Amino acid sequence: MGINVPLFYIVPVDRFCTEMGPALGVNLAEFEFPAYFNFFIQQKKCTLIVDSDNAERNIRRVFAETLLGPAQFRNEENSIAFEEEDFAPNFNREAIPDFRKELKHFRVGPDGKELVIETLLNFIHFERPADSRGHGRLGVPPHGKVPDDDAGDDGDESDDKKSKVSIFSRVKLCGK
Repeated sequence: MGINVPLFYIVPVDRFCTEMGPALGVNLAEFEFPAYFNFFIQQKKCTLIVDSDNAERNIRRVFAETLLGPAQFRNEENSIAFEEEDFAPNFNREAIPDFRKELKHFRVGPDGKELVIETLLNFIHFERPADSRGHGRLGVPPHGKVPDDDAGDDGDESDDKKSKVSIFSRVKLCGK
């Protein structure tokens, strides 16, 4: 189609729309599969621009499970091979997979290192307005040097010029 998968995502404050009901919500911050595509296919990181430490913490928690697997199968101490309740009592115990072993296989990259969230994602936080005139849930775009992993870096700009560019001037919009 000729449209690149974005590397920068502004994560909305309200990440789910639940107007249809609490069990019928729509994810408004879909970056998971673009992040996988950018990392595994393009060998690039995505940058998520978030409004708070809490938002980053929540995203890290969910992303850890989708990328690395459930915590009970990946903890160094007290990890388990499977959840007993996931299998019927009469299920052949010899046929139960070792999820700890299988998930570890997928967490280890070609270089032999185990993946971590920072392997795929950078986080940048909106800054609060200094004069506090803004709405309590709004911030201003972060200014400063764009993470080194961005795809838009063509090597022509000096570091000094890059540090004065807002991150948003480096974001390509779909169809633009």
